[in-house]
Amino acid sequence: IMTLGQISTRYARALLKYADSEGVKDELYLKLSRMLEDPSAAGEAPGPVLENFVELVRQNGRLDYICQIFRTFLALYRESEGILHARLTTAAAIPGLDDRLKASLESATGLKVEMECSIDPELVGGFVLRTDELLLDASVRRRIEDIRRKFVINSNRIV
Repeated sequence: IMTLGQISTRYARALLKYADSEGVKDELYLKLSRMLEDPSAAGEAPGPVLENFVELVRQNGRLDYICQIFRTFLALYRESEGILHARLTTAAAIPGLDDRLKASLESATGLKVEMECSIDPELVGGFVLRTDELLLDASVRRRIEDIRRKFVINSNRIV
């Protein structure tokens, strides 16, 4: 019995190879990135490669796996192209922070960094940077939680 990971990887590799052979690998990467970020973008014309692929997946009874297949395709594409995907979340807009962090990551890893940015006021201040390999939480919310945990631990010792 194949697992979700095995199925999605097998199909994603096939899609990457098929898109490359048709000369649309980069275009397909951008299209799938947009679709997964914003489901309303799914209304765009998929193109023959994606149409044929989705039909093959449907015929093989694997349509339930399509989102995971597409996510795995994006990961395999990034790996093949030397791209590191990073997600930066800040409490508020911090001009230039994404460029500075991107430059630091590129310098440290030797990879091209693709930065996705979002704002979450619940962080209170600071930022959270995530990659597949790294979690850097420099948020005020985390610091407050750390202080609260230390206080609870110390309070329990006193009692």
